[in-house]
Amino acid sequence: MAVRVPERIENDEQYNEVLARIVKGAETLDHPLTTPENRVKLMPLYDSLVEVARKYRTGGAAAFDLPSLKEETTNTPTEPEQAPETPPEPPKSKPDLSGWLD
Repeated sequence: MAVRVPERIENDEQYNEVLARIVKGAETLDHPLTTPENRVKLMPLYDSLVEVARKYRTGGAAAFDLPSLKEETTNTPTEPEQAPETPPEPPKSKPDLSGWLD
C-alpha cells in the first residue's frame, strides 16, 4: 500500500519524513532504469511532496523570520545617502630607480 501525500505538515518530524521521501523519489526519478512512462507517473507525486514541504517551511517557522507586510508598507523609501565628494589626489611622482642596478 502506498503512503499518501499529507495535505499539511504539522511538525518538524513530519517535515523530515517528507524530505526523506523527496530524496528517495528524486533517486528513483533519476535512476537510469526508470522508464519514461514511470517517470511521468511519479513526477506529480514528487511535485506534490515538494510543494507540501515548501508550504511548511515558508508558512511555518520561516514566517517568524520575515517582517510582516504591514511593517513593510509603513516604511517609506528614502534616497540613498551619497558620500561627500572629495577632490582626486594629485598624481604621485615616480621615484628614480635607475641607480639600483649599478
